[in-house]
Parts: sequence; structure tokens; C-alpha cells
Amino acid sequence: MSTTMKKRLTWLAAGIMVFICTFYVTRIVTRDRVTLENFLLIRMDMTKSEIHWLLGGLLRHPSKIERRPNDLVRETWSGSRAAVLLWYDRDEKLVWLQWDDSHPQITWFDRLIGVQSVRE
Repeated sequence: MSTTMKKRLTWLAAGIMVFICTFYVTRIVTRDRVTLENFLLIRMDMTKSEIHWLLGGLLRHPSKIERRPNDLVRETWSGSRAAVLLWYDRDEKLVWLQWDDSHPQITWFDRLIGVQSVRE
């Protein structure tokens, strides 16, 4: 095998390894944190920042934030299988929460692997 061919195969192997590592790292970092297990960890005395860390980590944020006239803030965290609705008071303490699995979302990855419904 020539030296040029060895270099090409080495670059090809390196490219494939970078692709595989990038794929798995992005799947780990962007995994769905809006799960029933995480929802059950939420307590009424938790602060907004504690809940943000639990449901979003470093990269995710609420999909919707609504401010109400009575100084309440409502956040919606959407996941692939459900949504979590949270209400905070002016001190950013949780006052109400709800698990809503009536409208699950199919992610791009689910479509890629052929999932038609998340209720299967």
C-alpha cells in the first residue's frame, strides 16, 4: 500500500471517529430532561434556579414564559413525551406545578429512526 493511500485511510478513520464521538456527545448533552422521574423530584419549596438546573441543565431553557398581572410567572418546559407547567411567585419560589402528557412531541431523532408516535 502506498504512503498516500495510508494517509487517506488514516484521515478517513479519524473523520469517522470524530463523527461518531460528536454524535454521541450531542445525544448525551441534549437528552430529554423533561421526564416523569425529574418531575417527581420537584418540590414546592424549590427555587426557579434549582428547577432550571434539574430540567434544563446548562443548555436548555423553558419553551415558553408568561408573566401574569398578579406577579406570577408561568413557565412551560416541553419534552419529547410531555410538558411540565410551573408557576412561580415574585420571590421565584414554586407555587404550583403540573405534568401534561396530552400533547407529546416527536423529535427529529424519532422521525429519523422511523418513530410515528411516542405513545407506541
